[in-house]
Amino acid sequence: MNKAEYNQIRDYLYLAAQTKYSAQDIKARFETEQAASYGEGMARWIPDFEYAHQLLLSALATSAEPIARGVELGAGSGRVSKLLLDAFPSLNLTLVDISPNMLGVAKERLAADTARCEFQVHDIFAEDLEFPANSLDCIVSVFAICHAQSVEIYKQLYRRIYKWLRPGGSFFCYDHVRGDTFEWTALNAMGWHQLLMASQTAEQAKEGIVGTYQEDSPLSLREHLALLTEAGFSAADVLYKRDIFAIYAGTKSG
Repeated sequence: MNKAEYNQIRDYLYLAAQTKYSAQDIKARFETEQAASYGEGMARWIPDFEYAHQLLLSALATSAEPIARGVELGAGSGRVSKLLLDAFPSLNLTLVDISPNMLGVAKERLAADTARCEFQVHDIFAEDLEFPANSLDCIVSVFAICHAQSVEIYKQLYRRIYKWLRPGGSFFCYDHVRGDTFEWTALNAMGWHQLLMASQTAEQAKEGIVGTYQEDSPLSLREHLALLTEAGFSAADVLYKRDIFAIYAGTKSG
């Protein structure tokens, strides 16, 4: 192991912890983001990008037939929503995001699918976000839930997700997770840093690491699975993990 790089990553994590963004900071960033081009180049700096998205779709295909009603939490500009709607012709999808800026682009991107879409500007962590109990076949979130800023917020969200899903329905999350120890978090972040360095300058790679941990407040996979189980999910599992990225899931007993 390159100890110098590892220690550098530890320093980046300490810096991010000292300069954490508030929820309002995060909301403001997405309102000023160039939404039309948001996410361009992600395939270069997220490992296994295409594979992970195809795995997410495959996992959904095993969870319910047909998939008629779903929600994407933190849908942003509709990049993943488009994949979901194309893969599942029977799906009617509600896109929820805190940013009118991002959802505005999503509406343009999904113009051909408007009959199957609803758009809600709403904080996904707010307790007044509601769907009827036992009404959804699937709930999906990609790079959004990591913005929850406490374990209690995660816990409350998972309880509501469980309530909204119909028996046999499933929740899938593709997101940033931390290690179960600070040392493993640093090791995972170092793996991602090496990928970033293949296409970016050292300063850009540093900004990627520091900025991610300033903005995101991820849990470990062990914590996610424990919270999903506590919420009532009869099955909870990790479908994929590499570096700081993972897909985890929960199924409500049929």
